[in-house]
Amino acid sequence: MGTTCKLGLCCGKKAANSAAAKTSTLGAVDEAGDHKVKFGKKRKKNTNMSSLIHSVQDKDDFTTQLKEAGGKLVVVDFYATWCGPCKMITPKLEEMAQSMMADVVFLKVDVDECEEVATDYGISCMPTFILIKNAEKVDEFSGANADKLKELIEKNK
Repeated sequence: MGTTCKLGLCCGKKAANSAAAKTSTLGAVDEAGDHKVKFGKKRKKNTNMSSLIHSVQDKDDFTTQLKEAGGKLVVVDFYATWCGPCKMITPKLEEMAQSMMADVVFLKVDVDECEEVATDYGISCMPTFILIKNAEKVDEFSGANADKLKELIEKNK
């Protein structure tokens, strides 16, 4: 079943009478050229390792997470969803979060969604990792080098 969307708002495609245009990732174009949006089952969220890395929602959330960390080292991953190196290092970051969860807090900040936090830390490239302890920045590293990041974490724990 589906519901008709306003042309182009659900998938950005314009209706056409070709077979290729009659299918989109969200639904299909019916014979009248209206898009049909299909509502599928909600996917179960992967709560294994990714739940060990908190996705920051806004500046208030970021501040709260720093306070809750207390004296633990906080590793902040400033990333962008469109950044290839950011995607490449994510599995390694999840492994680190799993193995270091007792004494390190991991946060992810999407620079496009939380511009204020990224600006506060002068982020100009991604991924950039800021290490914070007792609400003070203690180290910084840019790039997708997991070994270098692990070395900095061990140094600052």
